[in-house]
Amino acid sequence: MDKKSSPIDRMAPKKRKKITQSYLENSGAYYLERFSASIFQFRKVMTRKIELSCRDHPEQNKEDCMVFLDTVVKKFENLGYLNDNNYGRNLINTLQNKGVSHTRLLITLRLKGLPEDIIEQIAPDRDDDNDKQSALRWAKKKRLGPFAIRIRGNDMNRGLSSLARAGFDFETAKWVMSLTQHDANDLL
Repeated sequence: MDKKSSPIDRMAPKKRKKITQSYLENSGAYYLERFSASIFQFRKVMTRKIELSCRDHPEQNKEDCMVFLDTVVKKFENLGYLNDNNYGRNLINTLQNKGVSHTRLLITLRLKGLPEDIIEQIAPDRDDDNDKQSALRWAKKKRLGPFAIRIRGNDMNRGLSSLARAGFDFETAKWVMSLTQHDANDLL
């Protein structure tokens, strides 16, 4: 039986473009227009692009493409498009405003691929007052403890668990959960 094929069936998968230095510069600039990234993240995204292109074009040499990538990374660093120091500082500000604990902040910086020397240089020192402020912001965001809309029997355990998962120590979590709504709002 002869079946008619649909237009979708007849379409062959589109081949990716061959990697050139100008192609990597253009696609890298477009990526950085949309997303902030560390050098590690940028390399990871561009390496994935190179690997997919090399899969579609076996005649392409991956090592040559990686040399192009190294050149593009150096160029973007010189132009200021890639700057781990600025990226890390911006990320720290964002995370602190969200109410992330000091522990989670350090973990996130490492996961984003920032070098240890930069993390040591830009990361704030652990401060109990900052951790308490962050814990209050987290509780407000998650509507825990003094910020709960309705009161349930397991609120204390639920709040302590959430704050612990967010990286706050037990004493800080217990302090936040023991505050009244009036006191918590005054402290924020």
